[in-house]
Amino acid sequence: MTTLPHHHIIALPHYHITTLAHYHITALAHYHITALAHYHITALAHYHITALAHYHIRSNQPYEHRLFNL
Repeated sequence: MTTLPHHHIIALPHYHITTLAHYHITALAHYHITALAHYHITALAHYHITALAHYHIRSNQPYEHRLFNL
């Protein structure tokens, strides 16, 4: 009788701590990866679209000016 409650007291907290820690680490890692991926994709897409649009506008201007000057 004395060994059985002692076994349960040790086993159950260890199980709960392990599953809760695993759940929290998994959930936080998934959240961070998702949030960072979304942030990086959004930031990179915005940067690339802005940079490419700026580049195209800049690179097309001399060409159009040459056409109009001809």
